[in-house]
Amino acid sequence: MRAPRLTSARLLAAAPVFACLGDPAGAEDAASSRFKNRLYFYSGLDVASDNAYGWAGVAWAPFDLMDREGLRLRFQGGGGQYRYRTSSVAGGWNTVTKSDGELLAGWQFLRGQQALALYGGINVTSDLLAQPDPWNRDQGTHVGAKFLAEWYARLGEHLVATAAAGYSTADRTVTARATIAHRLDGDMEIGTEAATFADEESTEARAGLFLALPWEGRIFRFAGGWRWDDDSEDGPYGTISLFMRY
Repeated sequence: MRAPRLTSARLLAAAPVFACLGDPAGAEDAASSRFKNRLYFYSGLDVASDNAYGWAGVAWAPFDLMDREGLRLRFQGGGGQYRYRTSSVAGGWNTVTKSDGELLAGWQFLRGQQALALYGGINVTSDLLAQPDPWNRDQGTHVGAKFLAEWYARLGEHLVATAAAGYSTADRTVTARATIAHRLDGDMEIGTEAATFADEESTEARAGLFLALPWEGRIFRFAGGWRWDDDSEDGPYGTISLFMRY
């Protein structure tokens, strides 16, 4: 059996699409700085029963404000460890240290209270096995293309929905996630999330709850739920992430 690749954690790690529709800034702010209201930073940590993954990334709107239509550039990197079952090593379990990075370019489209961002770019992954396993095709370094779509919508005064889907040729995975949340005061949200990934030999799914709390210009997001994996052990997961707009 081949290893899970932290793909659901990486999908939840994507740049937060709730940031697509912000409060517009004035034209003077846009002219005075190349980065003010055009750049945001995000990071986080995801832990499950047999894996842990951390990530950080930045997104930049080089020609206009982040909450308007236009070009988007994004870089994200991360790493962690996971375990998987295999009959090729003593004890039946192998440990893998994983790292990956992506550089994407895309365009954000706005239609009323909805935003759609489409990205494409380069994805690099590296899987270092603690013990040799000839059946694990993911070991080593792989370079490929990545395609990503993110959607955000304000469905009502207090209801927000997001969705994302992606595909990477570097590790041959299809990913999808969705959230729906009740928006409280400011940027505070409470809601549900679901995510899944599939490749040639395995499938993982997640379902849980999350709480997004604003604090001094930052948004902290706490999430937790249950994870099902046909290539490893089912169990709980937990995620904490941070979003900062400049």
